[in-house]
Amino acid sequence: MADNSPASQAGLLPGDMLTQFNGKNIHFGREMYLMENLSPIASEEAITIKYMREGKEYTTTLTPVKKEQYLVGFTYTSTGEAAVIQGIVEGGALSKTDALAGDVIVAINGTAIDTAESLEKYFNDHPTTSNPITLTLSRVTEDKTEEFDVTVTPQYAGIYYDTGF
Repeated sequence: MADNSPASQAGLLPGDMLTQFNGKNIHFGREMYLMENLSPIASEEAITIKYMREGKEYTTTLTPVKKEQYLVGFTYTSTGEAAVIQGIVEGGALSKTDALAGDVIVAINGTAIDTAESLEKYFNDHPTTSNPITLTLSRVTEDKTEEFDVTVTPQYAGIYYDTGF
């Protein structure tokens, strides 16, 4: 969670275990993911959260922040391994470049990316806007490995309400 996110401003820390979010019980982490995707937050109205820290239960509130979302148009899995582009969204911003699924992102705007986790951290620290970004990609072919840059302008994808999770 980013330092200035609504969740961190509400006092939540990495390692806290959410037990209730907006009146709904949380039993495992995937439930938060499903709630955010099936019933997205639709306002800046305060949300009550219950959580456990070091065996004690606490209650706090957080206020979602309205944000515009811009997407580059690719999928990846955040791991400690290389930042491999798993798929490129058809019609998405990246589909208009020479990038291919299987390419590895090794830098964004000159910042080195060693793993998919560092890619995720980069995007958390530098949310995409309508400004173009330059991805340095590595591609392995039968006889060589080449690095090349593609410049992509993220596409507007609408408004969302960020909770910091």
